[in-house]
Amino acid sequence: MSRLEDPEILGQIIESLDNAASGVGGYVTWKRIAWEWVSENLNGESQKSMACHLLAYVNAGGKIDQVAERRGFENPYHYDFRPRINNLDVYVESVLRVDRMGPQLYVVSTHRV
Repeated sequence: MSRLEDPEILGQIIESLDNAASGVGGYVTWKRIAWEWVSENLNGESQKSMACHLLAYVNAGGKIDQVAERRGFENPYHYDFRPRINNLDVYVESVLRVDRMGPQLYVVSTHRV
């Protein structure tokens, strides 16, 4: 596991989060079980507010880990965030996809750090 240093990938993540934080749908999507954890543990958070939290974390210099993927996803890496949200340290694991729509994050797991 290493810190994400690639400026192109970081820019794609920021673009995805910025679009979602602005209320544009489809740029950050959630695996059902990942969103269920948010709903049960981060009361009142919406998908838009979660994108805002992640964007603020990245813009403040929060660390994103780039992890080699070994579980058969089509992408070679997944990206881990560890923001503090509502007084909880939260682990957010995501996969970056880029297609004709642009970059999109798919959140596959969330839990307490």
